[in-house]
Amino acid sequence: MAYDKNEPKTALITGLSVFVVISVVLVRYAVLSYFNIMHDQEESVKIASRGIWQLTEMRASAAQRLSGGAMPIDQAMAAVAQGQRPAAVSPRASSDTAAMTGWMQMTQPMPTEMPQNEAPPPPPPVDPATLGDGGAGEGGAPAGDASAPTADAGAINPAAVAAPVAAAPVAAAHAADTHAAH
Repeated sequence: MAYDKNEPKTALITGLSVFVVISVVLVRYAVLSYFNIMHDQEESVKIASRGIWQLTEMRASAAQRLSGGAMPIDQAMAAVAQGQRPAAVSPRASSDTAAMTGWMQMTQPMPTEMPQNEAPPPPPPVDPATLGDGGAGEGGAPAGDASAPTADAGAINPAAVAAPVAAAPVAAAHAADTHAAH
């Protein structure tokens, strides 16, 4: 196999390197000078050529629009701070389904209308007689009723325990249905 035994051309490599560095510095200087010239021209056109009277006129127009509406801005801010809110800006539920278009991974088809929130089911009726102390004084007897039999204050009433346990599957099923609907 043959080897190249010539020395590298260090003068040419050094000359090219110096030329590239000088060229980059000059191009950077030229671009920055061009930017500064263009910036100064735009600044003079947009800022220096306009009079202060235009700014004053614009501020007066804005102040007139704020105070000349159906309700001046100061009164409107005070009304909102007190909790009063006009119907035009009061919060209300949206019926827009556009936000749901990205939910392509849903297992159920996308609804055509926003579902209205259902009221939660009423809690099961609680009979005060089934509670441990009947909602009364110590011993399970109503306060002031000495004729009622006394029960042990630490005793657990099985009916009081069974009512919430029986209602738990119904509440869990309702919660699952509500979650699936959304």
